[in-house]
Amino acid sequence: SAPATDAPSRTDWAFNVGGGLMYAFNDVLAVRGDVRYFRYFQQEDLLPILHNDRFDYWRTSFGLTYTWPIK
Repeated sequence: SAPATDAPSRTDWAFNVGGGLMYAFNDVLAVRGDVRYFRYFQQEDLLPILHNDRFDYWRTSFGLTYTWPIK
């Protein structure tokens, strides 16, 4: 097999947009959520699972945030 350094490389244009919210219960504990949309600008014919020949997807994440105040 070929070494990993021989793998082809390319850089293409894409964009992502999204936003999130954080709700603090107190000075120490909070919850947060994020929704983001990613889209690749070029048409991609090599991926057979795509319905519109575009590589795009949504990502959501949720989390618990713990902080400690520095005094």
